[in-house]
Amino acid sequence: MSAIHDVIDCMLKELIEQVPTMEVESITLSPPAPVAGEEVTARITVANNRRVLCTIRTGAGLDNPSLHSARVIEM
Repeated sequence: MSAIHDVIDCMLKELIEQVPTMEVESITLSPPAPVAGEEVTARITVANNRRVLCTIRTGAGLDNPSLHSARVIEM
């Protein structure tokens, strides 16, 4: 696993911990093997037929990755 993947995992873990009632079923990343400088979309499938889409901007290096947006979609 790459360092940028570790950073994204930490960001998603922090997001999920902020919503303790959210029951996560799966998480997929697009692209699946992100590199620094790419925008990453995380698809978090949660209970009750919902999906949370998060856009993460990783920046040129490991500095200043940020959660750009997050939204809940009913499936």
